[in-house]
Amino acid sequence: MTPHTETTEATAQAEAAAPVARGYVSAEETAALLAAGLTADVVHTQSFGKFSLTVRHVSDPENHKDGTLYCAELDGHEPDEISLTFQHQNPFEDGPNGWTNEALLAVLIHRLGTLDKELPSAENQTALHHLRHANMALQARSIDRAARGVEGTQDE
Repeated sequence: MTPHTETTEATAQAEAAAPVARGYVSAEETAALLAAGLTADVVHTQSFGKFSLTVRHVSDPENHKDGTLYCAELDGHEPDEISLTFQHQNPFEDGPNGWTNEALLAVLIHRLGTLDKELPSAENQTALHHLRHANMALQARSIDRAARGVEGTQDE
């Protein structure tokens, strides 16, 4: 591969990934991501009559750690795709640059609690219990890592 080709491929990947940063990606832009050599594996699908939701994990090793970038394709609705970017750098050194698991869980807990007030159900309460338990487990992990002086590092 010549240096010119490498530069062209790096430029193509950067241009293809740029729409993800703004929060949504069109179907054409998804095709550009895939054409630039990125992968987008399906992790969830859901049907709503004539509409559908497909969530994909986007592999963009140049710009994001694995497991930090997800796009939701909203088939039959505009915009046709939105993205969710998780923290992918050390927030203690670089500041926050995406969602944390704890923040997303907090949003889900709040949303489900709000919906449960409108339409209460045992299933909502079970889901809330497990979401809160998951959030407490992550908080306990952070407290343990801070106590051992390894929070913000790749050390175990």
